Order: sequence, then C-alpha cells, then structure tokens
Amino acid sequence: MNHSADYDVAVLGGGLAGLTFARQLGLERPGTRILVLEGSAHPPPESAFKVGESSVELAGKWFRDTLQLKDHLDAEHLPKLGLRYFLPTGDKTDITQRLEYGPLLNKVPVPFRGLLVPSYQLDRGRLERFLAEDLPEDTTFRDRTRVVDVELDGSSDGVHTLTVEHDGEQESVTARWVLDASGRKAFLKRKLDLALPHEHHCNAVWFRVDGRVKVDDWTDDAEWGSRIRAPIRWQSTCQLLDEGYWIWIIPLAPERTSIGIVADPRVHPYKTMNRPSRARQWLADNEPLLAQALDGVEFLDFLALMDYTEDSEKVFSAERWGITGDAGLFTDPFYSPGSDFVAIANTYNLELVKRSLDGEDIAHRTERSNHFFKLLYNQFVRVYRDHYPTMGNAQVMAAKIAFDNAFYWGWAVLLFQNGRLCDTEFMDSFIDEVERSVSLQGTVEQFLREWNAREEPEVAPGQYIDQFDVKLLWAIYTTLIRPVDGDALKRRLSENLDRLEAFAEVLFRRATRGNPRVEAAAGIDAHKLTLDEDRWDELGLLSAPAKELVQRITGDVTPLFVDGSVDAELRASMVSRPGGPEAALVPQAAPAPLDDGGVFPGA
Repeated sequence: MNHSADYDVAVLGGGLAGLTFARQLGLERPGTRILVLEGSAHPPPESAFKVGESSVELAGKWFRDTLQLKDHLDAEHLPKLGLRYFLPTGDKTDITQRLEYGPLLNKVPVPFRGLLVPSYQLDRGRLERFLAEDLPEDTTFRDRTRVVDVELDGSSDGVHTLTVEHDGEQESVTARWVLDASGRKAFLKRKLDLALPHEHHCNAVWFRVDGRVKVDDWTDDAEWGSRIRAPIRWQSTCQLLDEGYWIWIIPLAPERTSIGIVADPRVHPYKTMNRPSRARQWLADNEPLLAQALDGVEFLDFLALMDYTEDSEKVFSAERWGITGDAGLFTDPFYSPGSDFVAIANTYNLELVKRSLDGEDIAHRTERSNHFFKLLYNQFVRVYRDHYPTMGNAQVMAAKIAFDNAFYWGWAVLLFQNGRLCDTEFMDSFIDEVERSVSLQGTVEQFLREWNAREEPEVAPGQYIDQFDVKLLWAIYTTLIRPVDGDALKRRLSENLDRLEAFAEVLFRRATRGNPRVEAAAGIDAHKLTLDEDRWDELGLLSAPAKELVQRITGDVTPLFVDGSVDAELRASMVSRPGGPEAALVPQAAPAPLDDGGVFPGA
C-alpha cells in the first residue's frame, strides 16, 4: 500500500453519513488513517434543522450493533414504536374516525422498550455530536473546514489531493481514498457530472417545536385509547395521510417534536406551504387537529426542499472514491428509508475501501456494487413514484403498506441484517431470485396504482388494523430476530418471495372480486398483474397453476379487509396458536430460537 498520502481516507462531510462511515471503518479496520472534513461548526445544535430522525429496522440494527451505539441510543434517544398511519376515512376533525394502521400491541415481551426489532427516534444533532466526540483511533475531525477542490488521481498507486480552507487559509492534504458525504452539496457528483434525471417529484417542508405533539391527546374516546396498553401512540412515527400528501410527527429527545409535510405538487403546490404562515394555513385547511395542536406554538426552525429525490450514474469507483448519503442517492422520506440507504452505501464503500487498502483489485466488485445498489434504489423509487394519490384511498393504501412492509422486512432487511445485501458474490449466486424480486415488486406497484385509479375505498370510519394481526407480516417480521446464512438464508428469501407472490394474487382477487373470469381461474401469475382485462389473455395472467399457499395467505391478511376489529373467529384462531400474533394475550416464555429451516414458532 502507498503510505505517501497524509491519510488513507478523506471524508467530505461530518454529518450522519460521514461520521458513521468513519466509525464503522475504524471499528472494522483499526489503524486506518481517516480525515473527516466538516464545513460547519461543531457541536451542532440539538433538535434543529437536520431531517432524518426516524430510523427503521434495517438502520436500527446497524446503529445499535454494527456501530456499537446501543448504550448511547438507549440513554440519549427514544425507542420507536414503529410507523403508525392514520388514513383518510370519516371526518378529519375526529382522529377516531380515521383508519389507523400500526403496531397496537407488542406481541411478545422484549427487553427493548419499543418493538421486537429495535429502531429509534433520533435527535440528529445529539447523535452527530456524540459521533464526533467518540471517533476511532487514528481519525482526525476538522470542523469549519471547507473543501475547495479535489484533484482525483485514478492511477493504481496515486493519491488524491484536496484543497481545503479553514479561517480563510487554504492548504493541501492528500489521501488514498475520498468519500463524499457532503449531503445535497453533492461535491463529487457535481464535479464529475454524475447526476441523473429521475421520475419522482415531490416536495417537503419541516419544522420543530418545543414539547410533545401527541395524537393520543386528540380525543377522550376511551375505546380508541384502550387499543394499546398505554397512551404511547406518540412514540411511533405518526403519519397523517390523504390524497397527494402525508405528514410526519416524530418525537425527539429532549422534549421536542419534528413535523413535516410531504406532498405531490400536482395535488398540493409547493407555494401553498413553503413558508411558516403558509404551512400553518395549509394545515388548517387539510389537517385541522394538528393545526389546532400547533395553535400558538412557536416554530423553532423551518426548512423547505423542492424535488428532493436524487439519482446518480454511479456512487462507487475503482479509482478510489465513493459517495454516500444524500450526496449520491435519495428516494423519499415515506417509510423512513434515509438512514437505511446511508447504512447500505457505507457498507458497500467500506468493503471497497478495506479491500483496496489491502491491495486487492476491486474493479469487478465495484461494478457489481453499483449494479446492486442502483437496483435496490430503483425498487424503492417505484414504491413512491405516482403513489401519492394512493394515499387518499384508505383501502388500497392499507394493502400497499402491508405489501411494502412484507417486501422490506422479507427481502432488504433480511439480507442486510445477515450481512449479505452488500455481498456481491452472494447476490450474484442468487441472481435468479434477485431478478424475481425486481419483477414482482415492480408489477405489484403498478397494479396498486391501477387499483387506486379504479376503485373507491370500502372502509368503515374508525377501522383499525394492527399490522401484527396480519399473520403474513408477523411471520416475516419475526424471522429477523435470529441470524441465518448460506443455503438457509437463500431458502428463507425464496419462501418470502413465494409468500409475496401469493399475497399479490390475493390482492388482485380482492380488486377484481365478482369478475367471473378471475373467480374461475385456478391461479394468477403475480408477475403479470393488470386490471386491463383486454390484456389478460395476451399476458397469460389467468393461466397460472393453483397455489396452495394462496388460501393460507388469504386468511393471513384478512384484517386488511375487515371493517372494524379483527373478527372473533380469526382472533380465536390467532390465540390458539402458541406464539402466534395474539401471543401477548396469554402467558408465554421468551421467543424460541429459529430452527435450521428458519421458521419462527407460530409463524
């Protein structure tokens, strides 16, 4: 290795993406000489300006275990009670009239204060302050240091030269690797002209306020309040949805709350919300309960961002540079995937840096890393593209959330938590199933858009869906608590795709109920779904063989389509299954280990 450089790795940006990369690299390759350059002053303020406070399962485990932040997270941040959705039914002046979808009960006793698989509500300022003060050995952190230019040397034994400025004085430093974590400044993407146009165009505004904004306080209805053991809905990321928009309500430590409005400008123009006074009026017009909760409350900050999605031709290079975080790719804040993509990009970059510094030729691995990362990015973009109108259809949106959850837990999270999502050799050895996942997910998202366009929702005001009463989701979710690898992991991934294909057939039959051709079909090809009946014969949509799994999945997802609570017969069947979704209603032991086949008891 060439030791003539000042540093092994220079990181452009000392925010979440850059600091977590430095920490992970320092933990996994001690002795690596790392320079982190941050333009702003440290320490950053708490609960201010930065967005990306809500983590979900993929990043939750990465923060907690890979980055060894468990003690800090448990002491200084809030455990998260999942994602909770309030979909549009009935009167939006009465929270109890909306369809509520989320984890209403913790199904098994766990030591963590949130759900079975930990995730957190993060105060970004507090977390970044800790990361900057707890750097790995051989890591240098320089704040108030602006990167003026980077001269990349693509030769196999060359060094990159950075021109940096601090207090008006410029100097040059050299590094073997450069990692761009500069956020939306996107230093390398702009310098190398890597930006690509994208197909998803939405806007966001957000702000923080002192105190807790609790949906639990928006009604004194005892039955609604009793759905969970304590009034802690506020501990979730609560989301209010209607056609063309959603709103996040995220609690932060200390006693503050982050609120954001995210909207499709074709339905809700940016100029109607891009200033504090306009945002307040927009809330009064669209979400009166939240507007009332904020009446007289001062905004601590206010930011607005147009067309926030980002794409890049590539984010990894064999010429010893990489990109992570918003400096490269960003999809959408719905489902809180931002820190997930930081975790994934950092892990890809980390593997390339380690191998390169150890003298390995990384050209092929770099090409495959770009391929698989962009593949995942495009899958996520399909989750959002042209789906903001679906947010106004409670029936279709509930089905979509369930499918997206199942796909996320049963594919992306399962792969990442077992160390294989960024393992290009593993992914190539499993390429047929990877392509199967891409085909299925793309087809289902397009079908859901068609379903929304064709059908009025059939939901009763006040309906609620506990996501873990949906046995399909519980079965997939609980497989995340035990590690699995090799053929057992491949088998579990394939089984999850089987489940998702069966779920897609169930949704199609629901959308076409009463159609004699569909009712007469033995099976449905889940990779050819469309509601355009004129194309069914051409595609062979109704020519698939019958699948025994479909009948079981039909029962598993019944709560998605039951008005009100889960019906008595279904609830009884759940209680009768040891360790099943209603296991919290009966005394039980802690979850048993998974067997070699990857089946969680009761799954």
